[in-house]
Amino acid sequence: MKRMAEAICLVQSDQNNIKSDMATGFSDCATALELKSDIEMVKDLEARFMDQINDLVKVMAKKFADKV
Repeated sequence: MKRMAEAICLVQSDQNNIKSDMATGFSDCATALELKSDIEMVKDLEARFMDQINDLVKVMAKKFADKV
């Protein structure tokens, strides 16, 4: 009986650990979903990056003389 009681205590302890780990995992997933960007934000960011790159290319093209 004593060994059964010890085994039950171990199972309960493991169950509590699993519950805690799952709660933490679900909490982390919920936080990640809240921080996830939507497609419109990504497209806007991409457009702004492309505009900045194009501006940089134009400035650099003016700085170098044509060798022709």
